[in-house]
Amino acid sequence: MAEFFERAHEYGVSPDLDCHDSVIRHLLKGDKIESATAVLGHMRKHGPTPSTKTFSLIVDWYCEKDNIEKAVEVLEEMTKAGTPPNVVTLSPLVFAYARQGDLTNATAWVKKMREKYNVEPNIVTYNALLVAYEKRGDYPSVWELFMELTQTHKIAPNRATFKIVLELCLKLKQRERGMHYIGLMESKEEETPYLKELARKIEDLTEDYQYPAGIGQITL
Repeated sequence: MAEFFERAHEYGVSPDLDCHDSVIRHLLKGDKIESATAVLGHMRKHGPTPSTKTFSLIVDWYCEKDNIEKAVEVLEEMTKAGTPPNVVTLSPLVFAYARQGDLTNATAWVKKMREKYNVEPNIVTYNALLVAYEKRGDYPSVWELFMELTQTHKIAPNRATFKIVLELCLKLKQRERGMHYIGLMESKEEETPYLKELARKIEDLTEDYQYPAGIGQITL
């Protein structure tokens, strides 16, 4: 594919950045990573200059394949080229570690996003961590992280966030906590038919189930 762009240049045709990005995206959909990186290399040599979006496509592909080492290599190549990463570039690294259940590295990358790259994680980034903590059975960390994102970082939860915490409240039979989240959800107008059904089931709980100390409990 890089040969195609070389031939185009020979005929005085200069495909723009969007054209190159579309080709890379198409190649990655077919898992043709070598061809995609060849196009990236051609862009760096002949232009147009790869954008944050260009590099992000390849970082995301490696993360989807759980090849985090290669994703980080592309990220380093990107920063050396003077192209700043954004939340779309960096969040897949969090997703990949969270998917593997490696919450130590997942949370380390959230911290690195802020401190090294000056990039603010978004609600999608945090939702991946919430899901990972829930799957691990670390329920106090779910509640703690929800408070961190909403109170410390002032990030608005979305429907996916409320789905995670309300399903967990129902699972743990925690009516009081569930009612608290329902109130937040209603105030932000994030209700869907499924979330309304979850809310109804939580409201129908008669009282909070009393878990042993430290299991599923943390002050609202």
